[in-house]
Amino acid sequence: PVAKIQAPLQDALVPEGQDASFSIELSASVIGTWFLNGNQLQEDERFSIRRSRTHQSLRIRGVRDTDNGAEITFIAYGIRDSAALYIQ
Repeated sequence: PVAKIQAPLQDALVPEGQDASFSIELSASVIGTWFLNGNQLQEDERFSIRRSRTHQSLRIRGVRDTDNGAEITFIAYGIRDSAALYIQ
């Protein structure tokens, strides 16, 4: 079955140095990929990626001023959704 977006990504306004969180809820369990300004993200000390059945989430640790206006995108089979990250 093709998954549909149940709860889309939301833009985030985060104070510099804090963590930013993005999440998306889907109608089916699929494996997706997160992107920051078009660059595919991998789990590391800065990016935490979680998936539990239909819920997918991304945490960016310690956002910087240079992240202001960044585009966060989630792509899975038949799904593409984006949100913006704004730094306070």
